[in-house]
Amino acid sequence: MTSEVAILNKSGIAVAADSAVTIGGARVWMSTNKIFSLGPSHDLAIMIYGSGDFMGFPWELIIRSFREYISQQPINKLEQCISLFLDYLSGDKWHDQDYENLSNAHIIVSRIEYVLEGLEWEDESEFRSVVKAEAERLIDQVRENEVVMPTLTLGQFRTQFLKLIEKFCEEMLDFKAEKSTIDLVTKYIYEFYKRKDCSSGYETGVVFLGFGADELFPSVKELIVDGKLNKKIRHWRWRSQDLNIQKNQDSGIMSFAQMDMTTLFMDGISRQYVEFFFKFIDGILEQKADEYLKIFGSSDDEKIVEKVLQKRKNEKIMEELIRAYKGLQQVEIVNPVTTSLRALPRDEMTAMAEAFVELTSMRRKVDSNLQTVGGPVDVAFISKSDGLIWVKRKLYFEENGNGDFFERRRRKLGKQLESKVGKNAN
Repeated sequence: MTSEVAILNKSGIAVAADSAVTIGGARVWMSTNKIFSLGPSHDLAIMIYGSGDFMGFPWELIIRSFREYISQQPINKLEQCISLFLDYLSGDKWHDQDYENLSNAHIIVSRIEYVLEGLEWEDESEFRSVVKAEAERLIDQVRENEVVMPTLTLGQFRTQFLKLIEKFCEEMLDFKAEKSTIDLVTKYIYEFYKRKDCSSGYETGVVFLGFGADELFPSVKELIVDGKLNKKIRHWRWRSQDLNIQKNQDSGIMSFAQMDMTTLFMDGISRQYVEFFFKFIDGILEQKADEYLKIFGSSDDEKIVEKVLQKRKNEKIMEELIRAYKGLQQVEIVNPVTTSLRALPRDEMTAMAEAFVELTSMRRKVDSNLQTVGGPVDVAFISKSDGLIWVKRKLYFEENGNGDFFERRRRKLGKQLESKVGKNAN
């Protein structure tokens, strides 16, 4: 896990990220790079969180290679950068069939386990019945999510994975399930696989930040990348904030991965407390309604009607309470912060972003056995024309004695700038 923050107003975006990455759920390294400039030709950057690699390829390698790929290409809008990135990621260069098979096998096994979890049966006949009911319930549930792989058909999915599903089911059950049962389980896994928010557990958040050449104001767009099938990236959009479109919004704060401290600052209260209070009050209202029905001297039919009426009244009370709470929160807490952010200078924005990450790191030190946020905090500011400027950046080497590195970097940037100037002159 990690903690990352982006603070934006019309002057630019302040970004901060910690350096922690968890390996195998137990070991934490404190030296990972998570913010990457897309080069001097563009006022753009990419920030990552979650899995440290894609199909076995480190994200740092992918992004640095993508930076070279787009160095001579004009990018007029941030959205264009996302499209180019997905096309680039789909290429043969980042394809490992063995890793793709392993990744998809993991999803299939986890979904079969999810279907069977908690089910009980005495014989194969009862097994068919309980699995059918559970699979149909899960299919209805997952269909509420948006489709992100519309071209993937059930026939294609069956052709590629049916034998694998049959094999895993037989290993888990110690007997061979009927074809109709396997077909239903396959249908559920297919519906899960092609939809948004249905993650494998190894997904990566890829955050695009900055300005396209034709954009006056900054934007932040978050993408979830979760594997690959037949050279097509399994991905979906998450959150975004575009000051070029949102005319009534001049600033904002977005946090990624571990967001509790930023949320506490913006909301004025922990969401855990809010959820507890609303749930507690709802429980009291239900309890009062039940007590009223016990002394309600009428027939059973009238009690049923009264129970429905009491439920509707309680729902209305909760809706009004939530509406009043959100209105107060917006006026008293959120609006003053966003108003201040509009005119916040760049140095204050970067200091604020860094403070959020440091605060989250401190919290994890005292409330968790595994410090999943920590290490040096990288801080940068992205503005129009200046691009990404590092305010704080960790290096894995000493600057003294590494003159070749800086000379190589200087020559490389010089060639890119010369090429850009030459194109503009033509």
